[in-house]
Amino acid sequence: MGNKSWKHRANANRTVGSDSDRIIQVMSYIGRGYKAASHQTLPLPQGRFGQRRPDILMEICGHTVPVELDGGVHGFNDEISETKNTKDRNDDYIRDGYLPIILNHEQLRELEISEELYIKCALIAFEPIYRTMKRLQLEKEQ
Repeated sequence: MGNKSWKHRANANRTVGSDSDRIIQVMSYIGRGYKAASHQTLPLPQGRFGQRRPDILMEICGHTVPVELDGGVHGFNDEISETKNTKDRNDDYIRDGYLPIILNHEQLRELEISEELYIKCALIAFEPIYRTMKRLQLEKEQ
């Protein structure tokens, strides 16, 4: 039996995601009053597949933010190593107006940055952007 067949069957039969411990850990870093949940489907009407299931969905200033926990199988956040599936996923999010937070644990390890510090910095960077998006959305509605 081939390795791919065994892996496919193992994935199909599991009751808990292989990265569920990491998801719980990263959700604990989010804190500070942000709403966050995992295992939720995000509709993407303009996306290639119509929907995605990000590792974590969080809310910043009334906007939904997909959080993806990537590793080496996804590439290293560059055009050369990024896989086709990862590009498609990221393109789907952007097409539908989402700015995802991509946490690549192998890249962070290489840079000697903890996941906790990365998430905190991402929230610091994203919150003013989403506040501005909310303000512009309210202006548009008036």
